[in-house]
Amino acid sequence: STQSTWGTRDEWATERSAMETNPTNQASLHAIDSALIVVALEDSSPATATDVNRSGLMGGKNRWFDKHQIIVFANGKLGFNAEHAPSDGITWLRMLSDTWRDMSELSGTSEPLSLPATCLKWDLAASTLTSIEAARAYFAKMADNTHLVALQFESLSKNSLKQMKVAPDGAVQTTFQLAHFRLHGYMPPTYESCSTRSFFRGRTETIRSCTVAAGEFAQAMDTKRTPEEKWNMFEAATQSHSQLAREAAQGMGVDRHLLGLRLMANLHKVDHEFLQNPLTKYTGTWRLSTSNLSHPCIAYFSFGPTAHDAYGIGYSIHDDHLQFQITSFRDNKTTDSAAFLDSLTTSLNDLIEVHRQVQ
Repeated sequence: STQSTWGTRDEWATERSAMETNPTNQASLHAIDSALIVVALEDSSPATATDVNRSGLMGGKNRWFDKHQIIVFANGKLGFNAEHAPSDGITWLRMLSDTWRDMSELSGTSEPLSLPATCLKWDLAASTLTSIEAARAYFAKMADNTHLVALQFESLSKNSLKQMKVAPDGAVQTTFQLAHFRLHGYMPPTYESCSTRSFFRGRTETIRSCTVAAGEFAQAMDTKRTPEEKWNMFEAATQSHSQLAREAAQGMGVDRHLLGLRLMANLHKVDHEFLQNPLTKYTGTWRLSTSNLSHPCIAYFSFGPTAHDAYGIGYSIHDDHLQFQITSFRDNKTTDSAAFLDSLTTSLNDLIEVHRQVQ
């Protein structure tokens, strides 16, 4: 029954409503809904960064995707699969970092817990079993179609970027722009998640990392411009990004406002030329969907693409290295996770060389 949650949200909502008409199913669903978190015990032992990411993001046979899930692998590795609908990365990170701190820094002893286990019972109709099989097939197809690659880049880090006197996140985001431009020949509409939790019930706003300054830098890197010119343009791009990030965190971004306008226009059947403008639609479909989740307790952070012709980029900026996970869909011929990662690696190394030349 856990595989019921593997299908689309609409299909699962319909099937769940039917299941709840049975008292046995209703009681089991209530037990899951009222739990704080789901623990998934896995038989597999993923070793490489790519295997760990794939197993945490789309592996296993005992996932309940309506809940946050702690995944315990047979080799002792831990994963966390987050349900994004009710909360965002900054909330998960607070929970995980507090737990990690208590486990690693607080002294004391604890006794093993012996808790009673209750088997949840189900009374599933034939139509539900058919739906479960369909959800399993859908999930397997999606997982097989998702191309995920990972990179630990040790030649740059939070500390080294600060020594270069550039904002670490702005530097990484600007390098994404360069990597995409080199690989695909154009600048991509880019989403970076920014928390607005400083506001009551705040969620996120968009940092639009594809700026004019980033475009000028990307287009200049493979020209005969001097290293000093290239580095100055890189600095300008990181500064532009930092300004946008500050504005987004202060509630001064544009995308949540535009979302509100679109929703109200749909509700009231308003067909405004601005909302129908091809450029408006294009810049709201993210070719690069990116998110930075950085903390010592986070080894890897990954998610899927948000569009068929897009990349999903989860990354962490650590004191001594950078960590990247790139996803795309295999059946789209305009994206390639491995090729993007190669372009990103080359771009990071070229950035190091330009900085060396201006010293």
